[in-house]
Amino acid sequence: MNCAYDNTGHYLADEKHRSFVNLFSFMNALRHKLSRQKYYHQDADYDLTVIENKSIGKFCFCGYPATLRRFYHELDHDHYSCFFVNSSWLEIMHIGISKGKAVQEIMSLEHLHPEECAAFGDGENDIPMFEVCGTRVAMGNAMHSLKRHATDIARSYYEDGCAKWMKNHLL
Repeated sequence: MNCAYDNTGHYLADEKHRSFVNLFSFMNALRHKLSRQKYYHQDADYDLTVIENKSIGKFCFCGYPATLRRFYHELDHDHYSCFFVNSSWLEIMHIGISKGKAVQEIMSLEHLHPEECAAFGDGENDIPMFEVCGTRVAMGNAMHSLKRHATDIARSYYEDGCAKWMKNHLL
């Protein structure tokens, strides 16, 4: 599980999953290095009581898609917003926290209307943002469930799809 508290990201696992966390952390750092993306180190905690009395905005779970789907269906959706970023990554937040709410706040502060805003996304966690923006661009590698909400499809982010879409449509 991945969560953020005290302004840092943390991998949380029980002791029997230590090697998986170490491997996942190493592979994540390597992926960022190879793609020349900034990497933010995350500590690993094996004492799950470390999160008691912490204000945690979001939990992320990485796992087998079928396992995460079962877990998703067992959650209390009256209290939590749950979205798949991809088939093996599930985000869980308190109800009312979403990219859509953040975009709405920015739109309000800047006095923008939905038709003046564009959103780009690739996972189900981007659906709330798509719901408040007039132009909704799904990346070519996006989940099919997100593409159904899109007004346009860009190339995948591996092909600089966002930048190319903006160059062709906004500049």
